[in-house]
Amino acid sequence: MATIKLAFFKADTIYGSMKSRLISKWTKSPYSHVELIIEKDTVFNHKPEIKPLLATTYKKVCSYEKLYDPNLKEEDFNFLQFTSSPDYGGVCLTYHKINNIEYDYLEFEVNNIEWIIDFFYSIRYSKYDNVGILGFLLPFKDRTNEWFCSESCSNALKIIGFKPMWLIEPSSVSPGMLFNMVSAYIEGCENVIKN
Repeated sequence: MATIKLAFFKADTIYGSMKSRLISKWTKSPYSHVELIIEKDTVFNHKPEIKPLLATTYKKVCSYEKLYDPNLKEEDFNFLQFTSSPDYGGVCLTYHKINNIEYDYLEFEVNNIEWIIDFFYSIRYSKYDNVGILGFLLPFKDRTNEWFCSESCSNALKIIGFKPMWLIEPSSVSPGMLFNMVSAYIEGCENVIKN
């Protein structure tokens, strides 16, 4: 068993862009983005060849750079984040520092964490699914070689057999839906342990 976190970006913070607020409004959720967070050592122990991006290598200036010193080095980070974002041009792996101002976190234990790492490694550099995200408003067909954030994170959880994902198509999951499903799952597990 290994611990993962899901980091849900809060669209209404001072760092939320107009695009973030629109996604939040479309999906009727306080969240506009999600990232899957794994401890750096766990990732490097499984795939030492992985080369994460530093915050200063982002394609666009984003809130992450406003919050953190651009002189940060790899050793300043304890976590890596897997996600897909138009800010990165698609699927990528970057360093992550816990930030409770912009994100809400859900943490839980999973089996087969290597499968998550392998999945994201296999789709790295895939393009962001701009058309797929419109599927929350219009009946667009899913593109199998492009990913949006909650689709990639949901698919990773489905691959490891995470029960809330068994009957759901990852391309139909928004960040808010994922937050609600995982929160309910964690709460259910806690209730079982208490009883």
